Amino acid sequence: MNLFRTRNQRSARHSHSRARRIKLLPLFTAVFMLITASYNSVALAIDRDFYSGNDIMFYDPKFKKGSSCKTNGSSDAPSSGGSSAAASADQKQVATAIVDTFTGHGISTNGGKPLDFNQIMAIIGNIEQESALNPSIVETAVGTGAFGLVQWTEPRKSKFFAFADGKGGQRTDPKVQMEYVIQELETTEAAVMPHFKQGLSLHDATLTWAQKFERMGAAEAALAKRLANAEKWAETFKDRKDDINKKAEQQTTSSSTDGSDGASSPGGSKCSSDNAAISGDILATARQFAWPEEKPEYNSTSISAAKPAYQEAMKKHNELADVNITDCGRFVSTVMRASGVDKDFPPVTTTKQDEYVRAHPEKYEILEGRDVSYSDLKPGDILIWGPYQHIAFFNGESGKDDVDASYTQHVPYVSNNIQYFMNSGGPAGAPLHTVARVKKSGLTENK
Repeated sequence: MNLFRTRNQRSARHSHSRARRIKLLPLFTAVFMLITASYNSVALAIDRDFYSGNDIMFYDPKFKKGSSCKTNGSSDAPSSGGSSAAASADQKQVATAIVDTFTGHGISTNGGKPLDFNQIMAIIGNIEQESALNPSIVETAVGTGAFGLVQWTEPRKSKFFAFADGKGGQRTDPKVQMEYVIQELETTEAAVMPHFKQGLSLHDATLTWAQKFERMGAAEAALAKRLANAEKWAETFKDRKDDINKKAEQQTTSSSTDGSDGASSPGGSKCSSDNAAISGDILATARQFAWPEEKPEYNSTSISAAKPAYQEAMKKHNELADVNITDCGRFVSTVMRASGVDKDFPPVTTTKQDEYVRAHPEKYEILEGRDVSYSDLKPGDILIWGPYQHIAFFNGESGKDDVDASYTQHVPYVSNNIQYFMNSGGPAGAPLHTVARVKKSGLTENK
């Protein structure tokens, strides 16, 4: 009897214990889920930047559609798990401005031709990763202050600001930013082009641009995203592929953004299809007509040594059979006329050109005297060596400060004669040099 009672008591205790475990199971489950959720929340808070910067897809419960976060340790970019998200209307507008700018400019280091389709899509794919296609973005996460579509840091950022300010201060215009990229590819970043050449696959073009132009660190590479971005934009602009590649076969040609697919650059100037001239932009036109650097073969007065675009422009805008094609005044006049900035600019002779700019204060602001310093100059300024010895354009790049031709020495190219300009002599009391700066109200198109 006692044995039976003991067994019953033991069985009752076991049943009671099982019942308690069953009742406590929901509580254990709730506690476990709470701990797991807390852990995941902490992990995401700690690792979000690490995952993004290393191209690891993750779920962020704090993300809201339309918001942005810091990625790559530097710039604002969409927190969308990569480039699969559809582009916004603003991004498409900026991307279209990039396409129009590159298809409208021949690049001397690209054989004098515009970039081809894969080159342009590779650039846009990289830019999306760098700046989310936001031309006004300023990096704040790590304190570099990188600016714009390609995230320029110093000293390139200050050089871009000087370039943009010379165009009226349009620092956030995507067209102006891409024009400066073109200038870099022709000058300070010319070493990129032997690698970033026409005919590359989209994959190779994207990686080459990332490695040679952006030169990002390992933590901000995100190469898979850059490739996916490029593929997305290639699909977006596929209807323009044949046209872009056709233009890329033509040496030093430009196209108008008018009538192109998509929206043109907000506030940007228009390109002209006329002999690589850039409407309303004398410095960009001068660079199109001039070789990007001095070489022995350019130190010639033979027309065959001049850039083909300049040869064509002279025939149309400044045909002078009895004047040397390397005359400095003829080069400046051809640029002024072809760009449309001043079609009445005297065709030749520095003396007459100096008299002309002084006689038209509605078109030109005149700076002169021995107090004019290098820091006073702006890209696109017309430099006149006193008294009337030489005329050129100020380029604004250290070591490549001016764009000029020389009657007895060379065809147009980017040179470094600024030291002679700043120290040119003359009769006692005469101005050391003269600067003629185009006024916006003086543009031919605004008369």
